Amino acid sequence: RDLMAYMREGKIAPPMMRERPLAEANDALNDLRGGKVVGRMVLTP
Repeated sequence: RDLMAYMREGKIAPPMMRERPLAEANDALNDLRGGKVVGRMVLTP
């Protein structure tokens, strides 16, 4: 509950999300393994 309140108040930002096409799945996985992604990675069709 506190976490959601902090986000509403602008004290913290929600986790970042990055989208990549499914065709780039190998590159996305390499970025995740290499620590190049902060937040979440979503593969889209």
